[in-house]
Amino acid sequence: RARGGKRPVLMGHSFGCFACRWLLNEAPLAKALGGCVFLDPMVFLTPFPDISKRLQGPCETFYQFLVRRCIMREPSVAFALNRKSRWPKCCLWEEDLREIRRANPSIKFSVALSRRDCFFDTALVSAYLATFDFPAECFSQATYDCTHGEMIFNPNLLVGVVKHLNTVITP
Repeated sequence: RARGGKRPVLMGHSFGCFACRWLLNEAPLAKALGGCVFLDPMVFLTPFPDISKRLQGPCETFYQFLVRRCIMREPSVAFALNRKSRWPKCCLWEEDLREIRRANPSIKFSVALSRRDCFFDTALVSAYLATFDFPAECFSQATYDCTHGEMIFNPNLLVGVVKHLNTVITP
């Protein structure tokens, strides 16, 4: 309830966006929210084979090696990626956002993508999001020239994250 807002705002990064999606699945909770910010979201186009293909390819950087060896082997992440969880409930489609907005017309969404993301094709997700027919005041997206997760650790990029948060908080 930052800056005098009357409704809470969700913010998720990467697989944390699954938790946002789970909360958005619950109608009473979704109606109570003021907005949701997705950073490097894994919830869009999850059924596409792109994520699995990228993780099976050779590592091009030490960062990719670290992510694949440490993060991707974390039990819950591996479980979700192997499609053994309730992953269809993790996916977020335009129709889902429309349904959430029908129940809560004041909710806003903002998406921040990393151009050099090692998990998914940012251009594909960005193109998909660009097809969303939502008023500009309730849906925004931006792509930053960084790797997956860098926007929450790099102070220069953190300013952009704050701007995304501000877009969903501002009435």
